[in-house]
Amino acid sequence: MILLVLVMLIAGCGFHLRGKVQLPAVFSATHVKGTDLSLVDDIKRALRVAGGAAVNEKAEATVSIELLRVTYSRAVRSINEQGIAVSYELHYDVRYRVSGQAKQRLVPDARIALKRTLDYGDKNIQILQKAIEEKLLKQEMRDEIVRQVISRLASVKVGLMADRRPRSA
Repeated sequence: MILLVLVMLIAGCGFHLRGKVQLPAVFSATHVKGTDLSLVDDIKRALRVAGGAAVNEKAEATVSIELLRVTYSRAVRSINEQGIAVSYELHYDVRYRVSGQAKQRLVPDARIALKRTLDYGDKNIQILQKAIEEKLLKQEMRDEIVRQVISRLASVKVGLMADRRPRSA
């Protein structure tokens, strides 16, 4: 009975599980380029899950995703009475572009900027625990960036396959 009430409450509040994103067929050969190899690998993995595929050579690709700039930073948010940082703000900023063949822009230069707070508090907390927490927050932000990129790719409505005409000699 309690389970039934819980299910009804969740259904009534507008909560929905994230659905699987399905990419258009043009993403069946996607080249991903960037200096942040972890983010590149995560995007390639997400492409496969969403029905696309990553290729290693740009010449084989129907679409190219270029990570123009990826920055991760941490800034002091607050300090205690002794001048020791007790709170940090984590920033993950990604600029990217998506191009089709003949360098046409499928997604204009885009930016995803995320921010999270890491609180140490005034308690004597182990530095190692906070380092692990920061690493987890960074991974969570990277996952969110990948979700947003894939979601944006899923909304691309371009008939690229028709543009793939053989070249005349």
